[in-house]
Amino acid sequence: MVNLIRGAEESGTLETTLKDIKDNIQKESEFTDKIKSALMYPLIIFTVLVGVMLMILIVVIPKISVVFTRLRVTLPLPTKIMIFLSDFLVTKYLYVIFALIVLGIIIFYLYKEHRSFFTNVIVSLPLISKLSKKIDLTRFARSLFLLLSSGLPISTALEFSQDVVVNQQIKRLIQEGRKVLTSGKQFSTGLKNNHGAIPTMMVKLIEVGEKSGTLEKSMQDISDYMDYQVSKDLKTITTLIELLVVIGILALLLAITLIAINPAKQFMQANDTKRSSDINAILNALNQYAADNKGQLPVGIGATAVNIGSSASGGVDLCAALVTEYLAALPTDPTIGTANGVVGAPASDCAQAYSTGYSISRSAANNRLTVTATSEVNPSVPIQVTR
Repeated sequence: MVNLIRGAEESGTLETTLKDIKDNIQKESEFTDKIKSALMYPLIIFTVLVGVMLMILIVVIPKISVVFTRLRVTLPLPTKIMIFLSDFLVTKYLYVIFALIVLGIIIFYLYKEHRSFFTNVIVSLPLISKLSKKIDLTRFARSLFLLLSSGLPISTALEFSQDVVVNQQIKRLIQEGRKVLTSGKQFSTGLKNNHGAIPTMMVKLIEVGEKSGTLEKSMQDISDYMDYQVSKDLKTITTLIELLVVIGILALLLAITLIAINPAKQFMQANDTKRSSDINAILNALNQYAADNKGQLPVGIGATAVNIGSSASGGVDLCAALVTEYLAALPTDPTIGTANGVVGAPASDCAQAYSTGYSISRSAANNRLTVTATSEVNPSVPIQVTR
């Protein structure tokens, strides 16, 4: 700024230069605010996403994990990882907070000591790379226009203008262009072999400005055009980030849903398997009963399907007839068969174990028995065995 004013004083354009400085500061401030405001919304959305994820891990997953523990089923790996992370955050939150504070201090120190390295890493990111180049070119064009308008020679103006550029590739191109200029050639000649880093239209406008003697006007037009390009790219990137965040939230919710559903489905499948085994055990007990009682079956078994349990509830008192001698063939799991896992349990416990979802009937045509139980996986298709 001091060199700019000194050059304006020497060239007698101080008034014009001060006005240009004011306009440049205003445009630069608006340009910076535009970038900050465009990036603020994705930052807020990302913060909300992290908050939702933490809430799920701290509040939702612990409640689900209690249910999974009671189900006593083998959990898939993603579910185990989520439960582990949740348990770690809940039980070791002081360690997590301490680790985050230490990590923040380390990152702050490294950024302060190696700022250029971190800046180069950030501007080389896929979505940021092209945008950062356009931002650098916008500031370079605006700065060069201001310096040339103040009466500084182009070589000096280029030396000062390159300081506003962050991208190292573009800074090297400007330095090479300045070397070409000091060797007696045009500045635009040194920019032509830029491998796509600088738009061809910008190089053409600089070349036309040099030939026509209106380079400062060309740089002003370039800065306005690049400003428009940056604004357009910011809108596109903001929309894309917003879409990615929404997809991330939906994917997170889907993952949580699958984590909750898969173990529950495994539990229901295990119950259906147990009920199928239970039905076969009932039929084995009935066959043995019939063999010991001259082909007779317990009272109440007929062509009409009736519930297994107490005859007082409109069912067949199968438990009372079989519990003493024949229910030993049934599984001893507490949830099915003999109640509480005790072989030869009282008839009342047996009736309670079978009172829900089990029914039995006998075909009048061929005397075959059919035992049916309700399926938990697909309630519309019952588990049925005929023998």
